Parts: sequence; C-alpha cells; structure tokens
Amino acid sequence: MRDFGNKAGVCRQCLNQRYGTSLLPSDCRYSTYSMLCPGCNQMHQIPIGFRFRGKMKIILKK
Repeated sequence: MRDFGNKAGVCRQCLNQRYGTSLLPSDCRYSTYSMLCPGCNQMHQIPIGFRFRGKMKIILKK
C-alpha cells in the first residue's frame, strides 16, 4: 500500500490536482500544525494519512 500523505508532503488541494482526485477534508488525517506546502508555497495542514474512503478514491482513480 502506498503512503501518499507522508511521501508527498503536500496539501490536500495539491494532491487533488496532482492525482486528479476529489479528496474532501474528511477523507484525510492531518498533522497537528500547519506547514509550508512545497506544491503551492502556502501554509496548510499536510495530510499524514487517509481514511478508508480517501484511500479508495486514490487507489481507484486511474
């Protein structure tokens, strides 16, 4: 199973753009603190994991 959140280190909006998904805030598990997203250079909470529905959206998106 691929761990997109930790490896990518980008915000949910950048993940949606990169993978063409429609992840909602409820699909992700976030870090406690906001960090600088290298994708958009803005402060966001970075996903550190995904709930089951979020994983399925990523896996089934081709």
